[in-house]
Amino acid sequence: MTVRTGLFSALFLCVGLPALVVAQNSELPLQQGETAQAATQKLVQLLQSPDASLHDKAVACKRLALFADKSAVPVLAKLLTDEKLSHYARFALEPIPDPAVDAALRTALKQVKGRLLVGVINSIGQRQDAGAIGDLKQLLSDSDPQVAAAAAAALGRIGTPATAAILKKELTDASAAQRAAAADACLACAETLLKKGQKNEAIALYDAVRQANLLTHQRVAGTFGAIRARGADGVALIRDLLSSKEKAFFGVALRAARELGGKAAAQALLQALKTTSPERKAKVILALGDIGGPGVREAIVKAAKGGPKIVQDAAVRSLRKVGDVSVLPVLLDLAIGDDAQLAETAVGTLEVLPGQEVDEAIRQRLATADNESLPVLIDLAGRRRIASATDLVLKAADSSDSRVRLAAVKALGEILPVEKLDVLWQRAVAARSAEEKAVARQALQAACIRAVDRDACVKQLSGYFDQAPTDAKIYLLELLSAVGGETALKTVAQAARSSDEQIQDAATRVLGGWMSPDAAPVLLELAQSLSSKKYRIRSLRGCIRIVRQLDFSLKDRLAMCRKIMQAAERKDEKKLVLQILSRNASPEALEEAISYMADRDIRADAAWNAVGIGERIVHAHPKAVAAAMQKLLDAGFKGSLAARARALLERAK
Repeated sequence: MTVRTGLFSALFLCVGLPALVVAQNSELPLQQGETAQAATQKLVQLLQSPDASLHDKAVACKRLALFADKSAVPVLAKLLTDEKLSHYARFALEPIPDPAVDAALRTALKQVKGRLLVGVINSIGQRQDAGAIGDLKQLLSDSDPQVAAAAAAALGRIGTPATAAILKKELTDASAAQRAAAADACLACAETLLKKGQKNEAIALYDAVRQANLLTHQRVAGTFGAIRARGADGVALIRDLLSSKEKAFFGVALRAARELGGKAAAQALLQALKTTSPERKAKVILALGDIGGPGVREAIVKAAKGGPKIVQDAAVRSLRKVGDVSVLPVLLDLAIGDDAQLAETAVGTLEVLPGQEVDEAIRQRLATADNESLPVLIDLAGRRRIASATDLVLKAADSSDSRVRLAAVKALGEILPVEKLDVLWQRAVAARSAEEKAVARQALQAACIRAVDRDACVKQLSGYFDQAPTDAKIYLLELLSAVGGETALKTVAQAARSSDEQIQDAATRVLGGWMSPDAAPVLLELAQSLSSKKYRIRSLRGCIRIVRQLDFSLKDRLAMCRKIMQAAERKDEKKLVLQILSRNASPEALEEAISYMADRDIRADAAWNAVGIGERIVHAHPKAVAAAMQKLLDAGFKGSLAARARALLERAK
């Protein structure tokens, strides 16, 4: 999409007139074989025609905005005074790269008032016409505040030293309302000057805004701009603002320090740490963590060791960005300390500290740790998945201390290789306590889901099945569902044919919640072969859920619907199939629905379903809808159903 097409298609949606109608017009910028010049002349003639409708003229302006040249300017300029077409004319004029447009807009400044004048001013600002500066300056004192504000904004967009001087004067001489508009214009002007490389002029304008009697948010914007425009020299301003009593300006200092970065900004923040309040110190520390640099890590570690909790918490969080293996001691002390909140934050930081040297340091500490620090170190080994610590964690899993043992079992779920799943399985079946059994089962699931070779994992799990007690078998079926894959599906399907009703119940329930499409044919086969009606119905419903919710092509989904219909013994399941057809409205689904009118159980349901599908697709597929509705009427339906079918048939024709 070009700048012209993108900008002006959007603008037409925002204008009052028949904008919706205009927006819906799908004409291309140029018709096939048509030149821009020929199209422009044709549209200009239309705009001049007294017989053309308002709608047609609006559409003409829309098209001219895409390709018009200088020849269209005179006619469009005349429309600038038209109450209904002025906005359309402006949008057509704005992109034309010719000074004639600027002259026309400047002339219109003296011909229009109110809303139309605001629009013309906006167009001048959009084109950044420096030739209109004098006229815009006069309009700053217009009695209409909207006109005055638009003039200020246009001067800001033009963005020259001359407009900067005019706007700066407004900051002191104008009324409070106009000062606010002038301030916004000053900020826009300063940004434009900065982009043009006129740094000193931009700084002067930003300084004027931050020092003027304005709303706080405008002074804040001016201050931030002043720092940013100064670059490295803006650190002096940051240093001053860090001691400001105004919260907003303290925040600006931190934001600017983060954006500037570098040693000087970091040093300014480090200096502020010595004198500021705990609440502000915490925010400074977070900013230092984002900036980094010489001395930053040391200062943050010092803050983490003691002092107000709010400061310690910020320091621990900042170490996630600037910490390395050297910060391990202070973080571990906090992680095993009495303050639960700080301990949790410290563990979170230890979890994400980068580097294999951190892993090795944790492993070494784990080898010599006492029972007080062991749970934390084991937890970290699991969170960081330190494979080299596996033997140490396995040893801890046999500890007599329940805290150590539970932490180790949980961590094994994150680091244990598939070939050692027996360790977790034994605890999942025969743990010392219900709590340990629950932890072991969660760990076993985590280990299985993490496994790279899913089939190898399933094979090992399946080997436990025959010897496991019933409750463990049920857990295994749920675990196999979580792991997924073809082998797991076959194993659970086999369990669904078990003579043990508890196992059959669990297996059919697990299959009904399976999250891959390949379970649908398995469930359908069970629905046709199981001896228990209860489990046949459950299997069929599970199949319907999968076909309805998971990813199938339309062809495969409809094929499964036909098979389900053949297997269904009850009206309820057949109606669920009709719902699938309705959710996949298409000529194929419509044909399928019509075919089910032959089934006495759902004859009327199928007919209503067909009408509903037909009403949704009639515009795209009228022939298919017409044929289906004729079949429905030929079947002898009466009443409101037949009336809707006849109406739909007429629409299709």
